[in-house]
Amino acid sequence: MLVWIRYDYRYPVILPKDPNIYDINLEIRDLINVAVEDQELFFNGKHLQDEVKAEDHRIQPYNEIISPCGLYST
Repeated sequence: MLVWIRYDYRYPVILPKDPNIYDINLEIRDLINVAVEDQELFFNGKHLQDEVKAEDHRIQPYNEIISPCGLYST
């Protein structure tokens, strides 16, 4: 499944089948070199918890997940 990650820029991320939020954190770490512990992810205004499945948050292909720490970096 492809989703978009907003972190300064918009990045496409291919997720494994049936991912949880931690899997998304790992993909972000590998893509843009941001440590998992430094990431906070939001979707539809909700803070995403690592152990929860993406489908439980109703994350669908091509949705955008926000990582605000990148939006405020200098």
